[in-house]
Amino acid sequence: MARRREGLVVVAVAWWMGVVSCLHAEPDDRAQVVVQQLRGHRDGASIFAAAPPHALVFAAEAGVSPDGVVRLEADMPTRDAAARYAHLLVHLAEGMPFEDDARGPCRERLRRARQRELRAIGVENTLRRAWGLSPLPMQVALERSLAGYRARCREPATASGGE
Repeated sequence: MARRREGLVVVAVAWWMGVVSCLHAEPDDRAQVVVQQLRGHRDGASIFAAAPPHALVFAAEAGVSPDGVVRLEADMPTRDAAARYAHLLVHLAEGMPFEDDARGPCRERLRRARQRELRAIGVENTLRRAWGLSPLPMQVALERSLAGYRARCREPATASGGE
């Protein structure tokens, strides 16, 4: 069954069966290739197995939407995309690094985001090394993510209207 969705590749994954079903795929079935690359590595396979059901799409920017759609950059080479996919699956399985509607002080929310990003970047770099790619510079990748979270973090207002 094929369905176009604004030029994106949409893949529904039946995780409990380990089957990838393309609802719409580019001629090279890129999503299946990325999933197979990830599942072909011991660590990648365990991350893949731990992730909840989700959709995988190729778009302009990587990320995970609130409804669990994993987006990979459309122009990334396969091994890079598979490593980034693992990074995003870690977030999907273990919790998003930063949630705008979360409660608590910004300092605590940012500490949790830092821990989650470090874990996901570590997984991505493990796979990148295994596939002969240069690892991401950990501090640069971490700071890029945390800068965005800091900008979104707002301390909850107190009864007097501020802290």
